Amino acid sequence: MGVEHKDLGIAGGISGTFRYAAGAVGTTVYTTVFNNELSSSTLEKVSKAVLEAGLPQEEVQGLLAVVSTPDLATMFSADVVAAASAALDEAYCHAIFVVAMVSMAFGIVGLIACACCKDVDHRMNNQIEVYLENDRLADRNKYH
Repeated sequence: MGVEHKDLGIAGGISGTFRYAAGAVGTTVYTTVFNNELSSSTLEKVSKAVLEAGLPQEEVQGLLAVVSTPDLATMFSADVVAAASAALDEAYCHAIFVVAMVSMAFGIVGLIACACCKDVDHRMNNQIEVYLENDRLADRNKYH
C-alpha cells in the first residue's frame, strides 16, 4: 500500500471494506446476469427444441412451467423430455458463458486499476517505523 507505515492499519481496514463491498456488488451482478440470461435462453432454446421434437405449440407454455421439475418426465413424451433437457443444458451453458464475459470485463477494469497504483518498491526495506505497543521495543515507537 502506498501509505505511511503509521497509517497501514487504517488503509488495510478501508481496503478490506471496499473488497467486501465490491464482492457483494459483484455477486449481485453475476446472479442477476445469470438469472436473466438463463430465463431468456431457456424460453428461446427449450421452446424451439420441443417444437422440433413434435410438441404442439399450445403445450409449450405448460412445458416451460415444469421444465425444471420432476413433472416434466411424467407429463410429456420421452422425445420431448430429451429435447427439453438438452436445450436446458445449452441454456445453462449460455448463461454461464455470459457471466464469464461479464467477469472478464470486471477483470479488465481491475487490471487497469492495478496499473494506476503507486509503485511501493522503495518502501520494501528492513526499516521498522512503527513498533507494537506490547513489544520489547515499544519504547522506540515515536507515534505512541
